[in-house]
Amino acid sequence: MLFHFELHPIEQIEPWGDPPKQTLSWFALTDGLFHIDTGSGTLCRYVSKLADEDTGSCDVDYQIAAIAGDVLASFPAAIAPLPTWARVLAEDWPALADLRKQDHEDHYEAFRWIGERSPWLSYFLATPRFSFFNLGDEIAIHWDNRDLEIDGEIAWEAPLLGSARLPFDEFVAECHGFAERLLEAMTRRVDGIEAGAKAKIELDANDLRRQQVKWEDRLRGYLTAKYEPDIEWDKAAEAIEKLRGR
Repeated sequence: MLFHFELHPIEQIEPWGDPPKQTLSWFALTDGLFHIDTGSGTLCRYVSKLADEDTGSCDVDYQIAAIAGDVLASFPAAIAPLPTWARVLAEDWPALADLRKQDHEDHYEAFRWIGERSPWLSYFLATPRFSFFNLGDEIAIHWDNRDLEIDGEIAWEAPLLGSARLPFDEFVAECHGFAERLLEAMTRRVDGIEAGAKAKIELDANDLRRQQVKWEDRLRGYLTAKYEPDIEWDKAAEAIEKLRGR
């Protein structure tokens, strides 16, 4: 399994807002721990000295719905074929990662295609940087956590610069599985609330089910969305060549 999560017990999740107008939405009830097991390094896991004092875990702690949404939003681009020149670049991750570190006016144009393939997780300290690339029969997961520190210390457990690959079909199945595992876990959670499970405030199971339908549409929608690149490949290639020529 690539994407791992564990929801916090419902009775431990803090309501949002101030009394008497506190709320616990479906989204808020997805609060939990998350990491990505690539087989070559665990992403979204802090180093041991940064373990959470309450849970003892080093995994990132946030609403899993937010993480799933950001990871799956990159899915259409991740599985889309790359132009030959971009695929060649993606094959040599250390060289591409170093090229990306160059400060140049063409940087945005040159690497926007990588941004499309990179989940947006800036709500975490030392925002983890990883991307998914279609290399034909395989999907590469590349990451670059160099210079990502918290209080002057290395932030993330995984090797600072690393890469892993998995079969294309396995990646697709795992993305679908991530969405379905979360939705199933939340169905069980709402069923439990309806059966009498107690949160810190009173909850309406029917309202939570209505919220879940919207999230079902959203998460599954990412997995069926058509890839529409927000870039011009020719301009990106030209910008890359400018950077290479410096």
